[in-house]
Amino acid sequence: MQVKRLFDLLSYQKAMYPQANCISAKEGGQWKHYSTEEVISIVQSLAIGLMRKGIKAGDKIAIIGENRPEWNFVDMAIQYTGAVSVPLYPTITIDDYHYIFKHSECRLVFVSGLELFDRATQASTGTEVEAIYTFDTLENALHWKGLLVEAPADEEKNALHAAMDAVKEEDLFTIIYTSGTTGKPKGVMLSHRNVMSNIMALQKLLEEDPSLQRGNFKVLSFLPLCHIFERVGFHCFLFLGGSIYYAESMDTIAENLKEVKPHLFN
Repeated sequence: MQVKRLFDLLSYQKAMYPQANCISAKEGGQWKHYSTEEVISIVQSLAIGLMRKGIKAGDKIAIIGENRPEWNFVDMAIQYTGAVSVPLYPTITIDDYHYIFKHSECRLVFVSGLELFDRATQASTGTEVEAIYTFDTLENALHWKGLLVEAPADEEKNALHAAMDAVKEEDLFTIIYTSGTTGKPKGVMLSHRNVMSNIMALQKLLEEDPSLQRGNFKVLSFLPLCHIFERVGFHCFLFLGGSIYYAESMDTIAENLKEVKPHLFN
């Protein structure tokens, strides 16, 4: 199976190393697990929902929030449509959010909870943002699950497959805005090929570890997904057939390490 676009890695895991616990995170104090099959089903359903909203190849969609499975679902659904993700740190200013929304011409924004919803709402004034969706269930806010299409028509399935087939490895995958630079944030444009080259290099290094068995290892993730390092790691772990667990917070890493007993953490 050829793996050239980042979303191919999810299908590759299903074909080669299907996981009962592809992505896991704490919900209500208990670990919630999503199998490879469940992740693909959610991502496909969400991608069709995005297409119903008129999202098409090249459109920009922002994601703001802590590491959680919903972050990945949205990121991969964006990839399926050929659109471009704009991941943002949850700690930057409202002015920076406004600038990035406007500069990248974002159409949709996904945020985790109430504080970020309020800040993104303020920042979206005077931009092309059409809607803001939340991962948490909030009063008077659009919830991401409202985009899920449980019974898509055949023509919608065909349109999604056509959109996926049209994505080329040199196409834009994401725009990551710099922090800590002088002046306004700068958007770094990365293609599928850019990131895949890093994944292939990383997997060669990881396979030198004799304790790491393809299709049978666990990872505890705590570094932010809005940074390219963790995005590369996430997709590389998909490729190698790993089970990815998200730490609840920086304060709970020690406890989560005891619970998960991962082979790697990053």
